[in-house]
Amino acid sequence: MSGRALTGLLAALVFVAVGSEPAAGFDDGGGTVSPFMLGAGSKSIAMGGASVAYWRDSYAVLWNPAGLYYIDKGEVNLFHTSFFDQSTAYSSVIVSYPFIDFGVISASAIQLSVGGIERRDEANIVIPGELSNRQTRYIISYANKIISGLSAGVSLKMDRYAQGEYLANGFGVDAGLGLRTSVHSSVVDEMIFGFSVENLVEPKINIVSEEVGDPSGIRAGMAVVKSISSKLDDRLAVAFDIDKFKLTDPHLHLGVEYALKGIFSVRGGWNGGVPTFGCGFSLRYFDVGYFDVDYAYRSTDLGANHLFSFVYRFGSSRKEKIDAREKRKEALLARELEAKMSSYEKSFIKSSMGKARKSLEKGEYDRAAGYFRSVLMWSPDNVEAKEGLKTAEASLLVIKGDSLMKTGKYPDALFAYREAETKMKSPGISKRIVECERKLSESTDRKRITEEIFTHALDLYSEKKWDEALKGFDKVLEMDHSNELAAQYREKTLKRIEEEHGRLAADIKQLVSKNRFTQALELLRNRAERNPSDTTVARLMKYVSAEKAAFKQTESSKKPSVRQKKQLSESEKESLRANYEKGIEYFKGGSFSEAIKIWEPIWRSYPSFERVSEYLIKAYQYLGMEFYTQHKYDQALKTWRNILRVDPANEKALRYINRTKEEISKLEGMTSL
Repeated sequence: MSGRALTGLLAALVFVAVGSEPAAGFDDGGGTVSPFMLGAGSKSIAMGGASVAYWRDSYAVLWNPAGLYYIDKGEVNLFHTSFFDQSTAYSSVIVSYPFIDFGVISASAIQLSVGGIERRDEANIVIPGELSNRQTRYIISYANKIISGLSAGVSLKMDRYAQGEYLANGFGVDAGLGLRTSVHSSVVDEMIFGFSVENLVEPKINIVSEEVGDPSGIRAGMAVVKSISSKLDDRLAVAFDIDKFKLTDPHLHLGVEYALKGIFSVRGGWNGGVPTFGCGFSLRYFDVGYFDVDYAYRSTDLGANHLFSFVYRFGSSRKEKIDAREKRKEALLARELEAKMSSYEKSFIKSSMGKARKSLEKGEYDRAAGYFRSVLMWSPDNVEAKEGLKTAEASLLVIKGDSLMKTGKYPDALFAYREAETKMKSPGISKRIVECERKLSESTDRKRITEEIFTHALDLYSEKKWDEALKGFDKVLEMDHSNELAAQYREKTLKRIEEEHGRLAADIKQLVSKNRFTQALELLRNRAERNPSDTTVARLMKYVSAEKAAFKQTESSKKPSVRQKKQLSESEKESLRANYEKGIEYFKGGSFSEAIKIWEPIWRSYPSFERVSEYLIKAYQYLGMEFYTQHKYDQALKTWRNILRVDPANEKALRYINRTKEEISKLEGMTSL
């Protein structure tokens, strides 16, 4: 076949593909238009080709590769149309995949094929057989974000021409920019701008003796988007493009799309004087993925074109991938932090228990009691610490009683021994009580001793230590059955005990009615520590525990309410997360006050951000414990009260606060809070 015949055939194919008027021919071996100028994708074609700034799928690579960045899921795109008859077809396939940080990569293939071409010899005489002509463009594209709202893309192209045994290749490059901006207006929700350079490097193909090139050109455009009705969940988009290619006049492209609920769309457009229209449907097939089926119609001087495209979206969206990655990262950080917290607590408990045991062995009971109390702050159910504390406190009372016995103050010694016995039953304490009572019974000044016991009991009565006072009045009546005053105070004490139980029960019921079970149990625990034999306290603790269990069961059966969260932009999330993780590093290093400085502002603005509330509580808890072990009780109290701002019902904070108040009261010489 002659070179002139091949060149003529190529020009004819160009005109068929774009449906435009014949151009003046080739200038210096270069063409005026390309068979791929038609583009692909029924959505874009139905909108008159106004797609430089309006991107919805992978077909953006053919109009502006920067728009490829906004592909949110993996995509497979198929497009097909026929010209004249089934022997002339125009098709494309595009596969794209978005990465979280790496941008979007796409691979495309577009082909114009013509069959049924006559075979002729050098003399232009028809010979048997037919020829087919195929022009294929292969594209590798990449797009990514430059800054928020601004994206860029580039496409590397290879054009391949094949006719019979003749093959030729050419290579080219496209590039583009895109800008998306939100607009707070009653007229417009979003404005999008696009600019692309097609054939920044022109692909040129040598056809026999002539060089045919795909001419370079530029495209620029903008689109505006507006939701007409939030109830309908609709979207109206108007797009405007203009392009100018070498050796051709500028072309204007206009397009409109109206989408309803993201399911159905209608489109119309104006492509350089040629009207277009189309429609599309979007469906989801269970969890397999999303499917778009689109149609476009275009009428040209060479006939009508019916164009169909199919888009399959699969996998997770970019946001879902980012969220999943952050969850994995957060889970890893959480495991590291929890391991650190567990190690810190175990180390503190182990250290305090070791010091408590040594102090107990050395007879340093006051110091041992302090260490045991520290352990119980962390682990209130630690059996060894509980028993150790009772042993240390009982030993201190025994020492006090022994000292009083030596000075002949038998009544005071008896009270000390009996209080020690409430904490720890032992033969030694029982023997001391018996010995003290014997001394009292043998005393020649029985009247004076009775008066001393009565005076001591009165002091306990005035201090509202009803149980201890009752034992004192009982002892007085044991020694002097006729002591009417002791009998009267005994009755008063029983009445006060009954009244106190009534007030306690009322307080507990009020706390339970407000679902403040933790506070109620802590109050009862404190009472039980002061008087373990109080059956009323034990009964109330059972009542609160039962009510708490019933409340939890009721709450678990309810559908959890969704708390409204303040929406954060991606840049705000990144900034918060950077600070949040910095706080975690401080925490892991034991700098609890520094972690608090970072986490407090985050919690105040976004209390539900990641696990900031949980970690902030832990930081306050550990910082307060440092103050407590340094006997800086006021600072410890202030620190632990901050926990109640974050979690008003925090059980540990309430326990820490109550125990610290007791320590302060002891230091101040007070007997009650």
